[in-house]
Amino acid sequence: MIPEKHRISKDFFEEINKNGKGLSSPFLSIKYLKNNENISLFSTVVSKKVSKISPKRNLIKRRINSILNKHKNDIKQGYFVVFYAKPGALDRTFDQIKHETLDLLNKSGLLR
Repeated sequence: MIPEKHRISKDFFEEINKNGKGLSSPFLSIKYLKNNENISLFSTVVSKKVSKISPKRNLIKRRINSILNKHKNDIKQGYFVVFYAKPGALDRTFDQIKHETLDLLNKSGLLR
């Protein structure tokens, strides 16, 4: 789980979706927006389109959040970052999700 001090509150989602930049890969997409703080905040969204069964959605969230927690020191500070899982993400292994997550962060320029 992402620590509470590193989570995005629901108040910022509309602004991120409206003004944020986005990138996409086959099973994940990312939206990010510069914030005025010296800390990066994260969120992971897995809709019911991915799976109607909540434990399966939570598995994807846990995997992405685990990757973010492990690499949070490698991510530039001062951004809102939202990951969206796409249908088919459930069929991916942890290593495949890790590769796509880090690849999206690298392409967006958020990795140091």
